Amino acid sequence: SNKHLFVPAERKVPKVRIETRQADVLASQRIIVAIDSWPRNSRYPQGHFVRALGPIGDRETENEVLLLEHDVPHSAFSEAVLADLPKMPWIITPE
Repeated sequence: SNKHLFVPAERKVPKVRIETRQADVLASQRIIVAIDSWPRNSRYPQGHFVRALGPIGDRETENEVLLLEHDVPHSAFSEAVLADLPKMPWIITPE
């Protein structure tokens, strides 16, 4: 079967039925799933796999999960933003 139940980290969110052929690989990963629809006759909403964050229990993966759960921006700065920073090394003046 290609249909599997995704169990969210947040208990307030229902389990989501996804269809994938990668279940063996994804079973040991933290993943992001998007909900597409919730048919009236279904106990679970239907969704799809968006991306894998990394292995369950990995420090970097779990940190990213926490940041995503709490909507904390954590993406890398763009080249334009980095170009506006003062050149290294930074020096704090007495003024």
